[in-house]
Amino acid sequence: MIKKPSFAGLFYPETYSEVADMINSFKVDSSFDSSVKAIIVPHAGYVYSGQTAAKVYSLLDSKSYDRVFIVAPSHRYSFKGVTVSRYDSFLVPDQNLEGDIEIYEYLQSEMKIDFIEKVFRDEHSYEVQLPMIKYFLGDKKTGGLIYSDVDPVMLAEILQKLVGKFSKTLIVISTDLSHFKNLNNCKITDQYIIDGLLNNSMEMVVRGEACGMTGILAIMEYVKRNGLSIKLIDYSTSANCSGDENRVVGYGGFVIC
Repeated sequence: MIKKPSFAGLFYPETYSEVADMINSFKVDSSFDSSVKAIIVPHAGYVYSGQTAAKVYSLLDSKSYDRVFIVAPSHRYSFKGVTVSRYDSFLVPDQNLEGDIEIYEYLQSEMKIDFIEKVFRDEHSYEVQLPMIKYFLGDKKTGGLIYSDVDPVMLAEILQKLVGKFSKTLIVISTDLSHFKNLNNCKITDQYIIDGLLNNSMEMVVRGEACGMTGILAIMEYVKRNGLSIKLIDYSTSANCSGDENRVVGYGGFVIC
């Protein structure tokens, strides 16, 4: 099964060559860090959050990973638990990125997680990561899940089992931060998330706002279990691009090592 793009021309350019040109225009660090186990990146339109995401992806050493696993929140459908990708490949948007059927089969067998096609078809928070993965990591096997109503501890357990089975997996936590506050309140609210992540304080993180809060809490639990640490790479807001300081969205980019 091939996943055709639903958001090309909306959240990112319509062709891969245009995607590459856009990413090339971002100011990013070209140094690699082979110790990165997971990342937290935004999922807004590339014109708004692409540079923050690219700054994180640019640090990844492609040789350190066999596969990529995206963890994304559902914006359009409510359901219990999570759904896992079952695609053989993705068009990103006009080149192939290999899907990861092996991970689907493992999670379906071990944890009875099913594939809900309409959720993946209509979810931008998952899809916008695919061209970034293709550009910075090449044709890595890529799978992932989309969650709705799920306990962060259960989500962390899925990640623990997954990496226990497939050790060279990069985890991608997809989330934006606060939405539609004025610029000052956006920065105040987002600072709770930033400080909470850097100090491994879930109590502080939940004082902030994020559409992917469950994913953030899950990766924090994973960090605690595995003795890892979180580092801030970049913070930006939609006001940087739009100039609108009244309805602002925050974006944070982090690495977990």
